[in-house]
Amino acid sequence: MPAIKIPQDKLLLFGYFLGLILAGGLLLSLPLAWREAAPPPIDAWFLAVSAVCVTGLTTLPVSSMSPLGQTILLVLIQLGGLGVITVTSLLFLYPRAGLSLESRALIKDFFVSPLEYRASRILRKILGITLALEGTGFLLVLALTRGELGAFSTLFHTLSAFNNAGFSLYDDSLWALRAYPGALLALSALVIAGGLGYVVWADLARWVWHRLRRRLNAHTLLVLRVSLTLLVLGMAVFLVLGFFFANREISRSDVLLDAWLNSVMSRTAGFSYLPTTELPPASQIFLIFLMLVGAGPASTSGGIKVTTFILFLHFLFKGHRPEVFLRVGGEEIRRESIQRAVLLFNRFVLVFLAFSTALMFSERYHHPNSGYLPYFFEAASALGTVGLSMGITPGLSFLGKIIIMLAMFTGRVGLMAFIVWSVKDLPPLVRRPRTEVLLG
Repeated sequence: MPAIKIPQDKLLLFGYFLGLILAGGLLLSLPLAWREAAPPPIDAWFLAVSAVCVTGLTTLPVSSMSPLGQTILLVLIQLGGLGVITVTSLLFLYPRAGLSLESRALIKDFFVSPLEYRASRILRKILGITLALEGTGFLLVLALTRGELGAFSTLFHTLSAFNNAGFSLYDDSLWALRAYPGALLALSALVIAGGLGYVVWADLARWVWHRLRRRLNAHTLLVLRVSLTLLVLGMAVFLVLGFFFANREISRSDVLLDAWLNSVMSRTAGFSYLPTTELPPASQIFLIFLMLVGAGPASTSGGIKVTTFILFLHFLFKGHRPEVFLRVGGEEIRRESIQRAVLLFNRFVLVFLAFSTALMFSERYHHPNSGYLPYFFEAASALGTVGLSMGITPGLSFLGKIIIMLAMFTGRVGLMAFIVWSVKDLPPLVRRPRTEVLLG
């Protein structure tokens, strides 16, 4: 029986995240990482997975961690946020890594960038753009809060926002910063910036460098247009569905800010601004939709990704045509890209349903009166690496925590493997006679 050989590039990609999780889990298990006694190991590992996968779900409040523990958490967030695109770029820097030809073609198509020829330059740009945006955001938030949050708190929330992690040092998350509306808007801008992805920022930088004379590529235009549409749509829907409820005193001047922040945070960041348990069911269902869609490819976010979502919708309404193209900025997106988007969308939905079902079975005796919606919400938040919750995370059973940890890991790195599997399909050696079946 031949041995199963795992490609070395897959080992490096998954090994990066597994190594971070292993190191983070060990460090967060130390008593020095907590203000009081160290929590059970499962909670420390849960927190490590959530940080590395930039999700934000946690069974324990971050405020219960010591300054050392919070610093460890911040480092895990930053390294996890840089993870996928940095590792794939590093693979090209070292030919001995054994990157397969299929994966080279995949990554080039996935990141829309000539990685084979300029890997070191790509990596420098990734780090440069990341540090520039985070540094600008840090100084902006520090100025808008007049330094009242302190340097560490400002840095923590800045990095958490840009990496779409959703962790906060405060038990009521961003609600604690309500006195600083300018800082909240700055953090929301960081969330959007991190969710656009490196490819978009690199293309925008080239566009500005050439004094707006060159044309933005189709990927950038698609990400910008769909992201803006979802942000405005989310803001409008939260207002229409009665997002603002009677038990909170909210002035008219704050209504638009609240709607905007929840539209931004619900897609990938996971900062809890208003309690999700107090929302109308229609708003909670819409939140699940936003969490599953996510933000841009090759970014710090999770989810299906906005490009995959819009290509799936295009195929859904125009897939019956012999030639299915999508025209963006004077270019046509290939039929093969649309077909891969449909494949990835379908697989993502199946994985989401599988995790939701597993979570319901594992928790039905622990939360018998919670209904079904919280489990779908929790699974969507984990798989989309968002971090919002309807309050069941701290009370999850041991098995439930394992399921959510697997969902977070899958949402961060597992779906890359799904695309790789689709590349390796081989044509059949023998063709059978074609036939048709009745549909509908």
